[in-house]
Amino acid sequence: MSAQLDKICEQARAAGNGQVDCTANMDDTTVTAEFICGDTRRLSIAITIRDDASFRIDKWKMASAQQGTPSTGTLWQG
Repeated sequence: MSAQLDKICEQARAAGNGQVDCTANMDDTTVTAEFICGDTRRLSIAITIRDDASFRIDKWKMASAQQGTPSTGTLWQG
């Protein structure tokens, strides 16, 4: 399964013209993966593969990826 997950990540990088970073792992029957697109978007997924070859999506979350440390400052000086 590890080779298949590596291939999926390789295909994601190729489809994103090198702008996609991907990690994928399998623990027992759960596949987790994270795709970071151009340092601006992050897709995190977790899928459980059942004995009958069906699957359940446990997590599907798209978020903005943080870029660096946010600056601190004064919001209002009233």
